Amino acid sequence: MCVARVLRIVSLLVLLPSALVVTTSCGAAPVANSFDTSGFHSDKYRVVLYFDLRDDRQPGAGVVINEKSAQGVELRSLVLPFGSKSVKPNRALYSTSGSYEDVTAINYILTPDSGGAKEIGIVPTFDPSPEGTYSLEELKGSLYFMRLGLERRFIYKYPDQRRSQIEWPAETQNSVVSTPEAIAVALPASADPRVIRSGKTEIPSRIWENKVAAFYPAARAQESALEIKYVIPPNSEQKLVLEYGVKAVAAILTPLLALFLLGSSENMQPRTRKIALVVGVLVEAAILIAVWRVAIIVRGDSALKTGLDLTIVLVGALFSGIVIWVKRKK
Repeated sequence: MCVARVLRIVSLLVLLPSALVVTTSCGAAPVANSFDTSGFHSDKYRVVLYFDLRDDRQPGAGVVINEKSAQGVELRSLVLPFGSKSVKPNRALYSTSGSYEDVTAINYILTPDSGGAKEIGIVPTFDPSPEGTYSLEELKGSLYFMRLGLERRFIYKYPDQRRSQIEWPAETQNSVVSTPEAIAVALPASADPRVIRSGKTEIPSRIWENKVAAFYPAARAQESALEIKYVIPPNSEQKLVLEYGVKAVAAILTPLLALFLLGSSENMQPRTRKIALVVGVLVEAAILIAVWRVAIIVRGDSALKTGLDLTIVLVGALFSGIVIWVKRKK
């Protein structure tokens, strides 16, 4: 019973990093506009396309409409160059929408009384992250949110102005097509910027900002895409695995070596020693696998510190083993 219980604990330790990854990347079904959007409001722009990256597990998007009709009732269409999983309609705008794989089309109605900022929430569909090295020209999609360990890279490729309106969905043909005047992006408060190229952490440079979001050009000028790169800190579960995993390795390793190097004259219970060695090695291996898998996810300074701590533990255990071996030979 004791061995079975220990093996069950070992299996849980091995599966722990996978569980941490799942809880980091999964959650409830995504809901458009399940966050505070007031930071994306601005009197400077009539139409703002925004991306809310503050919740790393469920990045959101949306549009802020801050205009009204000067000529009675007007039907407007907004065509965005990426697909969507869902769009939350706005009753005040009588908005409707449709997703066409790589395009999201939104229709809404403006009246002389449509003043004030109004949001239309979107759960965007991000394009698959490329493998290996890549250039912007090689990216076929329009919207990317890349995860590499704790590093994040957001890319929004500006629509190609050469694309004719005939190619847009048919529902936009009989209405006025609106275009965003700015793109707003909100990052996690703990985000640490990283250089993309030429010493810049965001390309192009922001044109305005508030306490929540930075605003960028909505159309291409010199740059073909909006790029932002940053790193987020490890979550509390990952920090616990890295910190206490190393401590557990240190606590078990030296006694395990002493048990392994135990002389035959001192080994009064060979069967117990053998079972303890097998269980100890399994537990130690499980902890090391858990720490290694989390370190791969985390990377950066935290992973480097963990690697150095493990190196110190292993060197200390090696010298402890040498001391025990020398004493045994006397």
